[in-house]
Amino acid sequence: MTVTTRWACPRDPSRKDRGPGPMTSCRLCGGRGCPLVVYACNNKAEEFCFVVERNENGSSKFMCKDCGDTFLGTQSRIIAHKLQIPGRGVAVCMVPPSNEARAILEPIDVVGHKDVSQRKRASGEGKGKITKEKQKMQKETDMAVARFFYECDIPFQRAEEAAFKRMMRAVGDYGAGYCPPDRERIADNRPKADTGGESAKGKLPDKPPGLLWACMETLRREKEACLGSAMRTGVTLVSDGARNAKAGVVAYAAATPKGSVFVSVTDAAASGQAAAPTPEFLAADAEAAVRKVGEQNVFMVVMDGPFPCAQALQILQGSLPRVMTMRSAAWGWDAVLQDIGKRFRTEVLAPVHAILLHVTNHPVIYGVLEGLKGGRHLLEPAEARLSVDVVPVRAFLSDKTVIKHLWSHPAVSLWLDERGAGRQAVRDRHTALGLEHVHNGDWWRLVEAFVTLVNTAVPLVGEHDLDAPNLYKLPLMYDQACAALQQPLSHNGQEVDTT
Repeated sequence: MTVTTRWACPRDPSRKDRGPGPMTSCRLCGGRGCPLVVYACNNKAEEFCFVVERNENGSSKFMCKDCGDTFLGTQSRIIAHKLQIPGRGVAVCMVPPSNEARAILEPIDVVGHKDVSQRKRASGEGKGKITKEKQKMQKETDMAVARFFYECDIPFQRAEEAAFKRMMRAVGDYGAGYCPPDRERIADNRPKADTGGESAKGKLPDKPPGLLWACMETLRREKEACLGSAMRTGVTLVSDGARNAKAGVVAYAAATPKGSVFVSVTDAAASGQAAAPTPEFLAADAEAAVRKVGEQNVFMVVMDGPFPCAQALQILQGSLPRVMTMRSAAWGWDAVLQDIGKRFRTEVLAPVHAILLHVTNHPVIYGVLEGLKGGRHLLEPAEARLSVDVVPVRAFLSDKTVIKHLWSHPAVSLWLDERGAGRQAVRDRHTALGLEHVHNGDWWRLVEAFVTLVNTAVPLVGEHDLDAPNLYKLPLMYDQACAALQQPLSHNGQEVDTT
């Protein structure tokens, strides 16, 4: 049997790239590559794994080329792992099987089970007998689980907890003959003895740590691993949704250490979920968002709301067990749509508000605005107006009578005449509007673009606020703003030239 040497580094099992390979961030080799001894394959199934050990009893140790998991067994366990078949003594692969894997492994699996069935029939084990026994065992097991919840006064919703499912899966994988720990073993919080790396000759070996201590230590390590992953590349996916009449959307944003990034928006009505999205729909939508970002990069998924979000998170925990989930009512549209909604306000409206703030700082303009209805919003700092006062400012600016009153006010006219610069260049342009004293053409161009854009946007989203439910229209509005303002705007962290 030939032995080959490949270069590989430990990878996160949820990575999408196939199998181990050189990693620049590897702490063991510094990116040079870690040695991995691989045995030659004996059959077609082994080609989808690395054979890292060969045992005399016929079983081998395999490393999946897709997810990096290691397990002992034969080709039947490779097939169960790759085709994601549960209940065969091996954890299923987190990466969906490719068409090539299905085409090769499924016929082998069918033939293998056919041989087993023939052996059972030859030994007198009839199909009907097995089915009846399984049905009886299923009923007895269900009854035992239900009695456990009822007699111990455990809330029934705990049956949906990931910890309960993990426990039942582990017991099932062990098989018949499992003896659960008693109360003393479960409550044993004795820490692991520290021998300082030395063992006294002639003495009995130290006792293993207590079960409770080992459990808490495992949870601590898992938490540290998750937090460490979040600190390096972790992303929290934040989800929120809303309905307006018969239209509804579900949006996702990724909160990263470098800021928030818009991920996706799903039109629930177009997906046939206009009335009330089902947990299955929300779970599938969340899984699609996770795949879009990259499962290896996602640390947590946060959903807002009770039903059906709680059920969707439970489904998601089963399909993506390495991703933490949390339900919280603290997240809303502002958190979910920062990359579009907030960027739209800050980058499209900020130039207008900044110029308005500069103009209104003058005592003459300040005094005039104090006497105008709606003008007080323009006197507040720009930072305080951006998120909440879009509509009042829009209404003020879109009222041509108010603007004419402002710029035709004697005090303002006198002040503008004293400034002089730039007034003649734009007077002819705005004569039709009756605005003869506009002091800055560029300022008025921005105001016109702002008024036109927001007047179009408000009916478009169907509400009197930019945080309305139909915010999947905001990308279009953002593109319109780039064109209307005729200046480069930051888009997903990159400069986009719209000229």
